[in-house]
Amino acid sequence: MNKIPLLLIGLTIILISCANAQSENDENQTVETEKVISMAMDNPNFNQTPAVKQEVYEEDLSGNIIMLDDESFAARITNIDNEKGLQYKGTTPCIVDFYADWCRPCSALHPVLVELAKEYKGKLIIYKINTDKATNTAATLGINSIPTLLFFKRNAQPRVIRGALPKKELKKVIDQFLEE
Repeated sequence: MNKIPLLLIGLTIILISCANAQSENDENQTVETEKVISMAMDNPNFNQTPAVKQEVYEEDLSGNIIMLDDESFAARITNIDNEKGLQYKGTTPCIVDFYADWCRPCSALHPVLVELAKEYKGKLIIYKINTDKATNTAATLGINSIPTLLFFKRNAQPRVIRGALPKKELKKVIDQFLEE
């Protein structure tokens, strides 16, 4: 009989701490997004590289992951608008995975992203950008830990997720992102 009240108190404490952790995670996500936008806006050379060809790219809705470099990131993903922040150029929502070949969590996340690209075919585009090769973009956006996922949507500022989430959790984030 004495164990039931203790069990209820323990469960209450666990539920409260989980709710607080989720609230802190949401606040941290907003702060991280603001940092990325601020870093990009403070760099006067972002998207102004003379070698960048301003080609119009057709969105690839095939369900395949698309590799980017500095030039193609600037051409396909975003421009900086000092009044509006990062402005996504596409119409279909996308995720940009900032990774490196030597990064084990990045390697573990890759097959999950391949599966998700197929599952969300036509609804979401998944891009990957190697931070060792696209150093200008990574530095401008303040990507200082990998993997980092930026979620872009038309007329909205990007969301930032740092670290390799399990597939189930990543699906929840994607579904929430697509519903917003």
